[in-house]
Amino acid sequence: MINISDILDGKIKEKNFEEALSLDAIELHGNVVELKDKSMVSLKVSNNGQGRANVGFEFNCTITLPCDRCLQPVSNDINVSGEVSVRTGDCKIVDGTEDEDSDFLEGYSINVDELILSEISMAIPVKVLCKEDCKGICSICGSNLNEGECGCDRFVPNAAFAGLSDLFK
Repeated sequence: MINISDILDGKIKEKNFEEALSLDAIELHGNVVELKDKSMVSLKVSNNGQGRANVGFEFNCTITLPCDRCLQPVSNDINVSGEVSVRTGDCKIVDGTEDEDSDFLEGYSINVDELILSEISMAIPVKVLCKEDCKGICSICGSNLNEGECGCDRFVPNAAFAGLSDLFK
């Protein structure tokens, strides 16, 4: 938690912070994903009028996710940076969109973990592949097809044309 009351009150115009992220892992689709090689969270908080502040942030880490086709672990570098505007009182985003979520602001303090967690969640790739031409796993035996063919017969006839196969017998 970083107290920014002196910035929101206008006593200080701008202040930089370096904080360590206390999160070591996050839950993603029911799986626990470890955050490795975490950098310090760099924050730049500046006064934007009485009771308002701009919060700029930057953070880098590495996560390991399974390939969507063959399930082999794939390392991904996650780089998050941005800026949000906050205000005291109802703690809504200043740009007028009242639907925005600002759970990271608690009173006059910024919860660094909550801010970065929401940004990491959005930075994680939707599709994770170990390589662009990943062949995946065999639907019969489960072998990794990138390591070689398994020899299983994976041909599945189309049910719409199943009756035609009887004509050729």
